[in-house]
Amino acid sequence: MPIIRQSTKEKILACLNAGFALSITHSAHKQQYILRTLPADLKHIDRRHITRSLRALEKEGLVRGLSTTDGSMRIKLTRHAKERLGALELRRLSALRPTKWDRKWRLLIYDVPEDRKRGRDAIRYELRSIGFVELQHSVWLFPFDVTDILRLMRELYDLQYELIVLTADRFDGDDAYYKHFALK
Repeated sequence: MPIIRQSTKEKILACLNAGFALSITHSAHKQQYILRTLPADLKHIDRRHITRSLRALEKEGLVRGLSTTDGSMRIKLTRHAKERLGALELRRLSALRPTKWDRKWRLLIYDVPEDRKRGRDAIRYELRSIGFVELQHSVWLFPFDVTDILRLMRELYDLQYELIVLTADRFDGDDAYYKHFALK
């Protein structure tokens, strides 16, 4: 499994996001899952380095520091930070691609209106980076199960109904794609 390196700022964002998720999750099972996803090496980072990274995150507009009456600081993630975290999670999920093919093709069809062009362009970029092949305009092919990735893409780009996934055993012309994806 490939290792994805995260900067200190990305680790801090992941921890802040996990704190938010923990605060709204009532299931002990989900809370344990969230805690397991936290960067394990964050506790080995110098406190001053964390402070510098938090200041840099604030300058970038990813977090806002809110002073409290007791002198402590509350940190809030911005919308931009949540989008960045979603992109990091997509990168992580993409790296966990299965190595064994289940002999099923995934055809992704999407129709995103022009007024949501940003989401459409982001989807296209993410599909290419994952390894999808464009068969036709807005029709993409991939041989592995990407349910988690597509769920996250739907949430991240607010495209709940615009993405349709079909699973097929065969399709006309699939022989050419066995070679492309190094299958069989």
